Amino acid sequence: MTDSIAYGGLSLYEPIRALSFNLHEFSADAIHADQQLGDVLNLTSALKNNMLILNVVEDQNGDGIYDRAYFPTQHLTLGQDVTNRMTWQSKTRIFNRVYANLPLKLQQQKADLVVNLTDDLLKNNSSLDGIFLQTDQQLQCVFTTQNDTDCQQQQQNVVNTLMQMKQKSNQYTNLSNQFRVALQVKLNTLQQGGIQHFLTQFNPYASLFSFDLDPLQQPEVFQQFIKQIDHVLPQQKAQIMVNLHTQSAKNDEDWKKLQHYFLTLQRVGIQKLAIDRYAFDNAED
Repeated sequence: MTDSIAYGGLSLYEPIRALSFNLHEFSADAIHADQQLGDVLNLTSALKNNMLILNVVEDQNGDGIYDRAYFPTQHLTLGQDVTNRMTWQSKTRIFNRVYANLPLKLQQQKADLVVNLTDDLLKNNSSLDGIFLQTDQQLQCVFTTQNDTDCQQQQQNVVNTLMQMKQKSNQYTNLSNQFRVALQVKLNTLQQGGIQHFLTQFNPYASLFSFDLDPLQQPEVFQQFIKQIDHVLPQQKAQIMVNLHTQSAKNDEDWKKLQHYFLTLQRVGIQKLAIDRYAFDNAED
């Protein structure tokens, strides 16, 4: 047990290169889906990535309501039961860590929906390494000077959800599989001291924090992020992942800029890096 705990501490400092993937991309045809699975694993291996982040629920028509899941659950319509196979193949064939994304917006559809889906997800996929609570812009007020009642209530809702997710994960995971409850946010604005305030606020409830940045569209936010990271302790930096949006890249010059941004993040001590979603229609880009 002591060795497992020590490993858990060391694994916090492990460099990560991550790629996200929407499970609705898989074909309903089993033979084609097998080929697609091989394509994802081959690309992930070729890119030297060591983590896959799976979007396991879907808003089919873009109306803001998540109506399909890709794992067995009674709470949403089952699309295809592909999460378990994707997780197992990723871990055993290319030795990647595998996390799932669950959007906070699910809580607005129905009380405790994120928590209930966490239960079903882990019940059927106990080898998952973690789950991200995906808040997108719903915690944006934390990074501004705004601190009104609505902002405080939103923060408390996130804290309560993270605590319940952690309780559920404790039922299905063990010390040999260092499971992490993680928190994702999208940064569109960033006031001075925002990163440190955020980490202090949520550190007791999550062990990994993913910041989504679009430096091509919002270079000033990226530069402010870099400036603030200089004042973050090494242990806190080890808990930070940065996901750079690539969809804004239109030409070779943009891709060179993104490469520069990645190197800048590494220079300031950020060793957990991700790029936004892989899709079969952009795999050749």
